[in-house]
Amino acid sequence: MVMDSYTIHPLRVGSALRPKEQTPIGAEPELEEGPIIAYYVEGRGHKIMVDTGGAAPDGVRWMPYMRKEGETPDEALAKLGIKPEEIDTVIITHMHWDHSGNNALFPNAVFYVQKREFEHWSKPENQVPRDFDLETAFVKEYTLADGDCEILPGISVILATGHTPGMQCVVVDTDECKYTIMSDLILKFRFWEEKPRLLKDAGYDSDTYARFVKKADALNGKVLPGHDPEVFSRQKSYPER
Repeated sequence: MVMDSYTIHPLRVGSALRPKEQTPIGAEPELEEGPIIAYYVEGRGHKIMVDTGGAAPDGVRWMPYMRKEGETPDEALAKLGIKPEEIDTVIITHMHWDHSGNNALFPNAVFYVQKREFEHWSKPENQVPRDFDLETAFVKEYTLADGDCEILPGISVILATGHTPGMQCVVVDTDECKYTIMSDLILKFRFWEEKPRLLKDAGYDSDTYARFVKKADALNGKVLPGHDPEVFSRQKSYPER
């Protein structure tokens, strides 16, 4: 059966300790556990991954980083009855280690990333080990998107440069509304739902951040944040099935 619209399934593919947003300026950052999330999108005859999570924790890189039993991307997909080789499309929001670390797992997929993101990380001087893993990110060839564009019918991307030079959000048509997978532009639901929406990422200046948030808001849909455990507790899928 081919669905006319898409359904989005969040996959928890690990956790990392990150600074709490409310840590006072000048204080030692207080850490909290945040999920690493990839999204599986299915519909219109397509099986799509938005991001691939981080490579297996090795106790050295990107610590504190952990992955529990059942949280590898293939295990997470297996819970939905999906095998990695069935994935036909992978959209990488940006090439940080926790978003592009399992690219080799999807042998039959066409990979998409923004052109300016690819060009930035292709330069050796930009390959900062704390942010980027050359071996996992570049294990696949990429089709390069150039700004806001449609990837597949009902699946489009919008450029949101700042967190990285070519970060993109992914807009998915569902039979409920448009959902925008915000990645690291919006880390948590409350950052979107609070008013005014305050800048949370040092990679953006306030004007640029406001412009990209306004672009997503103009879609009159809903958002899915980049690292919020509430993604899993609010619903099992978006829209709920």
